[in-house]
Amino acid sequence: MQTSVLKKIEYSSDNSTAILVLSLDMQKDARLPLMTEYYGDLISKLSTGDVISDELLKEILTASANTAAVKRGLYLLDYSDTTKRGMVRKLVGKGISKESAAFAADYLEGKRYIREDEYMSRVIEALYRKKYGRIRIKNELFKKGFSKEVIENGFDGEIAKYDFAASAADVLRKYGGKEAFASRETWQKMLAKFYSLGFTSGDVREAKDIISNEQD
Repeated sequence: MQTSVLKKIEYSSDNSTAILVLSLDMQKDARLPLMTEYYGDLISKLSTGDVISDELLKEILTASANTAAVKRGLYLLDYSDTTKRGMVRKLVGKGISKESAAFAADYLEGKRYIREDEYMSRVIEALYRKKYGRIRIKNELFKKGFSKEVIENGFDGEIAKYDFAASAADVLRKYGGKEAFASRETWQKMLAKFYSLGFTSGDVREAKDIISNEQD
Protein backbone atom coordinates (compact mmCIF):
# COMPACT_ATOMS: atom_id res chain seq x y z
CA MET A 1 0.00 0.00 0.00
CA GLN A 2 1.44 3.36 -1.02
CA THR A 3 1.69 6.28 1.38
CA SER A 4 0.41 9.61 0.11
CA VAL A 5 1.03 12.83 1.97
CA LEU A 6 -0.54 16.21 1.23
CA LYS A 7 2.43 18.58 1.03
CA LYS A 8 0.49 21.75 0.30
CA ILE A 9 -2.60 23.27 -1.29
CA GLU A 10 -2.16 26.01 -3.87
CA TYR A 11 -4.87 28.09 -5.49
CA SER A 12 -5.27 29.60 -8.93
CA SER A 13 -5.24 33.40 -9.17
CA ASP A 14 -9.04 33.52 -9.27
CA ASN A 15 -9.41 30.83 -6.57
CA SER A 16 -11.52 28.71 -8.93
CA THR A 17 -9.09 25.81 -8.66
CA ALA A 18 -7.21 24.26 -5.78
CA ILE A 19 -4.04 22.37 -6.67
CA LEU A 20 -3.29 19.57 -4.23
CA VAL A 21 0.41 18.76 -4.13
CA LEU A 22 0.74 15.14 -3.04
CA SER A 23 3.89 13.23 -2.24
CA LEU A 24 3.63 9.63 -3.42
CA ASP A 25 5.97 6.73 -2.64
CA MET A 26 8.87 6.52 -5.11
CA GLN A 27 7.27 9.08 -7.40
CA LYS A 28 7.51 12.74 -8.16
CA ASP A 29 5.02 15.01 -6.45
CA ALA A 30 1.60 14.91 -8.05
CA ARG A 31 -0.23 18.18 -8.71
CA LEU A 32 -3.94 17.52 -8.78
CA PRO A 33 -6.40 20.33 -9.68
CA LEU A 34 -9.85 20.41 -8.07
CA MET A 35 -12.66 22.87 -8.81
CA THR A 36 -13.24 24.80 -5.60
CA GLU A 37 -16.89 25.47 -6.40
CA TYR A 38 -17.79 21.81 -6.87
CA TYR A 39 -15.30 20.13 -4.57
CA GLY A 40 -15.16 22.72 -1.80
CA ASP A 41 -16.35 20.27 0.86
CA LEU A 42 -13.63 17.80 -0.03
CA ILE A 43 -10.94 20.48 -0.06
CA SER A 44 -12.06 21.86 3.29
CA LYS A 45 -11.37 18.49 4.93
CA LEU A 46 -7.74 18.52 3.86
CA SER A 47 -4.74 20.05 5.64
CA THR A 48 -1.04 20.20 4.87
CA GLY A 49 0.73 17.14 6.22
CA ASP A 50 -2.29 14.86 6.06
CA VAL A 51 -1.60 11.24 5.26
CA ILE A 52 -4.08 10.37 2.54
CA SER A 53 -5.79 7.01 2.75
CA ASP A 54 -6.22 4.90 -0.36
CA GLU A 55 -9.97 5.54 -0.29
CA LEU A 56 -9.51 9.32 -0.03
CA LEU A 57 -6.81 9.25 -2.71
CA LYS A 58 -9.22 7.53 -5.07
CA GLU A 59 -11.80 10.25 -4.38
CA ILE A 60 -9.21 12.98 -4.99
CA LEU A 61 -8.01 11.37 -8.23
CA THR A 62 -11.60 11.13 -9.50
CA ALA A 63 -12.26 14.77 -8.60
CA SER A 64 -9.07 15.82 -10.33
CA ALA A 65 -9.90 13.85 -13.48
CA ASN A 66 -13.36 15.43 -13.54
CA THR A 67 -11.87 18.89 -13.07
CA ALA A 68 -9.44 18.33 -15.94
CA ALA A 69 -12.31 17.13 -18.14
CA VAL A 70 -14.34 20.27 -17.40
CA LYS A 71 -11.37 22.51 -18.23
CA ARG A 72 -10.78 20.62 -21.45
CA GLY A 73 -14.46 20.94 -22.32
CA LEU A 74 -14.36 24.70 -21.78
CA TYR A 75 -11.34 24.89 -24.05
CA LEU A 76 -13.17 22.97 -26.79
CA LEU A 77 -16.21 25.24 -26.48
CA ASP A 78 -14.00 28.23 -27.21
CA TYR A 79 -13.61 26.84 -30.72
CA SER A 80 -17.02 25.43 -31.54
CA ASP A 81 -20.44 24.74 -30.09
CA THR A 82 -21.50 21.20 -29.48
CA THR A 83 -24.20 19.09 -27.90
CA LYS A 84 -23.93 17.27 -24.62
CA ARG A 85 -23.39 13.96 -26.43
CA GLY A 86 -20.97 15.65 -28.79
CA MET A 87 -18.95 16.91 -25.85
CA VAL A 88 -18.67 13.40 -24.42
CA ARG A 89 -17.47 12.07 -27.78
CA LYS A 90 -14.90 14.84 -28.15
CA LEU A 91 -13.51 14.40 -24.65
CA VAL A 92 -13.28 10.63 -24.95
CA GLY A 93 -11.50 11.19 -28.26
CA LYS A 94 -8.94 13.26 -26.33
CA GLY A 95 -8.21 10.32 -24.03
CA ILE A 96 -10.51 11.29 -21.15
CA SER A 97 -12.44 8.48 -19.49
CA LYS A 98 -16.13 8.07 -20.32
CA GLU A 99 -17.01 8.73 -16.68
CA SER A 100 -15.14 12.03 -16.48
CA ALA A 101 -16.35 13.03 -19.94
CA ALA A 102 -19.95 12.42 -18.89
CA PHE A 103 -19.37 14.38 -15.67
CA ALA A 104 -17.96 17.32 -17.64
CA ALA A 105 -20.84 17.30 -20.13
CA ASP A 106 -23.39 17.28 -17.28
CA TYR A 107 -21.55 20.07 -15.49
CA LEU A 108 -21.17 22.25 -18.58
CA GLU A 109 -24.82 21.78 -19.49
CA GLY A 110 -25.89 22.62 -15.94
CA LYS A 111 -23.85 25.83 -16.06
CA ARG A 112 -25.30 26.67 -19.50
CA TYR A 113 -21.96 26.53 -21.25
CA ILE A 114 -23.63 23.92 -23.42
CA ARG A 115 -26.93 25.37 -24.68
CA GLU A 116 -28.45 22.79 -26.96
CA ASP A 117 -31.61 24.81 -27.57
CA GLU A 118 -29.71 27.86 -28.82
CA TYR A 119 -27.22 25.74 -30.74
CA MET A 120 -30.06 23.83 -32.42
CA SER A 121 -31.55 27.10 -33.65
CA ARG A 122 -28.28 28.03 -35.34
CA VAL A 123 -27.83 24.56 -36.84
CA ILE A 124 -31.36 24.58 -38.28
CA GLU A 125 -30.75 27.96 -39.89
CA ALA A 126 -27.47 26.76 -41.42
CA LEU A 127 -29.08 23.58 -42.79
CA TYR A 128 -32.03 25.51 -44.19
CA ARG A 129 -29.60 27.74 -46.07
CA LYS A 130 -28.08 24.57 -47.54
CA LYS A 131 -31.54 23.81 -48.95
CA TYR A 132 -32.26 20.89 -46.67
CA GLY A 133 -35.88 20.01 -46.02
CA ARG A 134 -37.41 19.60 -42.59
CA ILE A 135 -37.05 15.80 -42.57
CA ARG A 136 -33.33 15.93 -43.44
CA ILE A 137 -32.77 18.69 -40.90
CA LYS A 138 -34.34 16.66 -38.12
CA ASN A 139 -32.23 13.63 -39.03
CA GLU A 140 -29.09 15.77 -39.03
CA LEU A 141 -29.91 17.05 -35.55
CA PHE A 142 -30.04 13.49 -34.22
CA LYS A 143 -26.76 12.71 -35.98
CA LYS A 144 -25.14 15.72 -34.29
CA GLY A 145 -26.17 14.36 -30.91
CA PHE A 146 -29.02 16.66 -29.94
CA SER A 147 -31.16 15.07 -27.26
CA LYS A 148 -34.61 13.78 -28.14
CA GLU A 149 -36.08 16.09 -25.50
CA VAL A 150 -34.49 19.23 -26.98
CA ILE A 151 -35.60 18.29 -30.50
CA GLU A 152 -39.15 17.46 -29.46
CA ASN A 153 -39.51 20.65 -27.43
CA GLY A 154 -37.99 23.07 -29.91
CA PHE A 155 -37.98 21.68 -33.44
CA ASP A 156 -41.48 22.60 -34.58
CA GLY A 157 -41.16 26.15 -33.28
CA GLU A 158 -37.83 26.63 -35.02
CA ILE A 159 -38.79 25.29 -38.45
CA ALA A 160 -41.97 27.40 -38.39
CA LYS A 161 -39.66 30.36 -39.04
CA TYR A 162 -38.78 29.06 -42.51
CA ASP A 163 -40.57 28.62 -45.83
CA PHE A 164 -39.67 25.14 -46.99
CA ALA A 165 -41.92 25.30 -50.04
CA ALA A 166 -40.01 28.36 -51.23
CA SER A 167 -36.74 26.57 -50.51
CA ALA A 168 -37.88 23.54 -52.51
CA ALA A 169 -38.85 25.90 -55.34
CA ASP A 170 -35.30 27.27 -55.33
CA VAL A 171 -34.01 23.72 -55.72
CA LEU A 172 -36.45 23.09 -58.56
CA ARG A 173 -35.27 26.23 -60.38
CA LYS A 174 -31.67 25.11 -60.00
CA TYR A 175 -32.44 21.77 -61.67
CA GLY A 176 -34.37 23.05 -64.65
CA GLY A 177 -37.55 24.66 -63.38
CA LYS A 178 -40.56 23.65 -65.47
CA GLU A 179 -38.41 21.37 -67.59
CA ALA A 180 -37.92 19.17 -64.52
CA PHE A 181 -41.56 18.10 -64.63
CA ALA A 182 -41.94 18.10 -68.42
CA SER A 183 -41.82 14.30 -68.47
CA ARG A 184 -42.37 11.48 -66.03
CA GLU A 185 -38.71 10.48 -66.21
CA THR A 186 -37.32 13.91 -65.41
CA TRP A 187 -39.87 14.41 -62.64
CA GLN A 188 -38.98 11.10 -61.00
CA LYS A 189 -35.34 12.16 -60.93
CA MET A 190 -36.36 15.49 -59.42
CA LEU A 191 -38.45 13.76 -56.77
CA ALA A 192 -35.47 11.60 -55.83
CA LYS A 193 -33.46 14.78 -55.35
CA PHE A 194 -36.16 16.37 -53.21
CA TYR A 195 -36.47 13.36 -50.95
CA SER A 196 -32.70 13.03 -50.57
CA LEU A 197 -32.76 16.63 -49.32
CA GLY A 198 -35.57 15.77 -46.92
CA PHE A 199 -38.46 17.80 -48.29
CA THR A 200 -41.98 16.61 -47.52
CA SER A 201 -44.45 15.75 -50.27
CA GLY A 202 -46.45 18.82 -49.27
CA ASP A 203 -43.46 21.11 -49.72
CA VAL A 204 -42.74 19.51 -53.11
CA ARG A 205 -46.32 20.01 -54.31
CA GLU A 206 -46.23 23.67 -53.26
CA ALA A 207 -42.85 24.16 -54.92
CA LYS A 208 -44.21 22.69 -58.16
CA ASP A 209 -47.19 25.06 -57.99
CA ILE A 210 -44.89 28.04 -57.43
CA ILE A 211 -42.79 27.19 -60.48
CA SER A 212 -45.85 26.36 -62.61
CA ASN A 213 -47.33 29.79 -61.94
CA GLU A 214 -44.13 31.70 -62.75
CA GLN A 215 -43.88 33.59 -66.03
CA ASP A 216 -41.45 32.07 -68.52
